[in-house]
Amino acid sequence: MPFSKYKFTSSVGAKKAILLQLFLILLQPLFAGNPTDPKKFVSGKDVFGTRNFIENKGQYDKALTGNYKIEAVLDNGKEKIFFTNKGLVYELIKRFPMTEEQREAIEKGKHPKLREPKIYHVSMNWLNANANISVEKSEKQNHYFTYGEAKYNSYAYKKLTYKNVYPNIDIEYTIPDDKDYGIKYNVIMRPGANVGDIKIAYGGDVEKIKQTDEGNIIIKTPLQDITEHIPTTFYENKMGVESLFNLSEGIIGFSLPKGYDQNKTLIIDPFVSSITSLSANNLAYDVDYDANSNTYVFGGDAFYKVASYSSAGILQWTFSGTLISPAWNTGTLEGNFGLTKLSSLIYVTQGFNYGAEIIRLNGSGNYDNFITVQNEDYREAWDLNFLCNTEEVFSLGGGISSNNSLAVANLTTGVLTLSTFQPTNTGVGQDVVSHAIDDVGNMFVIYASLGSAFNNHICAVNATFNNNLWLQPSTFTSFAEAGNKGAYIGYSSGGSNGFNCLAVNNNHLFYYDGLNLAAYNKVTGALTASTSVPSLTLMQQGGIAVDDCNNIYIGGNGSILCYNFNGTTFTTIATSSVTVLT
Repeated sequence: MPFSKYKFTSSVGAKKAILLQLFLILLQPLFAGNPTDPKKFVSGKDVFGTRNFIENKGQYDKALTGNYKIEAVLDNGKEKIFFTNKGLVYELIKRFPMTEEQREAIEKGKHPKLREPKIYHVSMNWLNANANISVEKSEKQNHYFTYGEAKYNSYAYKKLTYKNVYPNIDIEYTIPDDKDYGIKYNVIMRPGANVGDIKIAYGGDVEKIKQTDEGNIIIKTPLQDITEHIPTTFYENKMGVESLFNLSEGIIGFSLPKGYDQNKTLIIDPFVSSITSLSANNLAYDVDYDANSNTYVFGGDAFYKVASYSSAGILQWTFSGTLISPAWNTGTLEGNFGLTKLSSLIYVTQGFNYGAEIIRLNGSGNYDNFITVQNEDYREAWDLNFLCNTEEVFSLGGGISSNNSLAVANLTTGVLTLSTFQPTNTGVGQDVVSHAIDDVGNMFVIYASLGSAFNNHICAVNATFNNNLWLQPSTFTSFAEAGNKGAYIGYSSGGSNGFNCLAVNNNHLFYYDGLNLAAYNKVTGALTASTSVPSLTLMQQGGIAVDDCNNIYIGGNGSILCYNFNGTTFTTIATSSVTVLT
């Protein structure tokens, strides 16, 4: 059965964020200046546009217990802050990745008990504040976030203003442009305001509140500390005024030691941080494009997202990685996504579940009611592609109670038809890392699985998915069960078996693991030649593509490295610079 080439399977894992642009001209607007100024709503360090306040359209209504009205949320991967009618609530989550023992138990068909995430909440309230505070959203961005049904589509904003928190005092929250974490707030004191009215109380999962010698306030929690950095204070004309925090019995206030002119508007401007690095939230694991030159990016952290960019490089929408109804999310192990180029239908898979499910989104990023039926014999789905004659989606991965490595989804019923490429071997753990398809539909896969004889072996799949033409060792030992993205700098997610490491043309099959580059005979699987790429670290970057002239494009450290293969040796031919998103 032939395969289509809808899916561009050779995107890259770069050192800090993995956006391989083989077609650099297409994606250049993502990084270059643009007449509509995309930096106004998304910076180069914010691939999925999450450094914004997302309006609550009901998708967050059940996120907190208690009598809260959630107005908006900063949902930036591991950084989550709820902006309510009473103040702020920080959600801190401690996740427990699978241990080696748990992975081994799962591969043997057992069901080890996985530790549930530990969730902490820290509230920040204004004491004796106005009971009827209104919240105004402003600086609306072009892109929106999706959560399944269109009714939950929620726009992003750069500013929230709490009006009249105290008499003549507004409190304005903004996202700092010079940081990829934390928030700024301005206490705007209009004429007649009293600085002594402002009293900030932290509660919930707080262990201690203390003031440092530098004057900052540290709110200690069971996880990351929240830091209120000493404010800068000034009049509207930018003339500075000396200001300090004061801390009394756990209550934070402000003092102005040299006084101030109460007839002028005064602005107190602190910065608050709870996490000091969020680079994993911007990791982009795969990229594709449709017939209208829209670009789609898959990645992120703490539920994996899909972002859609227009042909002009403008972020249009971001799928949050979560459905409200049915209750579904991408999970904590990275799967992948697939895109049909003509219809712009997007399929997103869970990397691991007790029956990995695939959902479908339409061109607006909304769930279109297609979801696959869970099958316990197929629990891992690391890569996606499509059948060319029916456009049925198939995923490659594995199971923990069977030898299956591929599942084809019926587009009407959602039922998965499972296949193995090694029918004579009934052992579990035949998990696929990556695949590549040549121009005539021949497919090649590479395995990584704990305790499996096929670990780091490459296989040529037959046309009906139920056998193989050959199985050969790659001659490298780079890939491991659910551990193939861990070398990315900034990576802190649960783990993935997927890694974009294979590419193929009419002449050769190529392999790249971030350090080793190799070519194989397509007919026999024998290693033809290999080389190592200077100054790179194994699996710290990845991704490979090849053209029909044996020019190979691989992900480097902030660049795309280019080689030519003459059938015997690799020769360096060029290097293309890439703007790396951190």
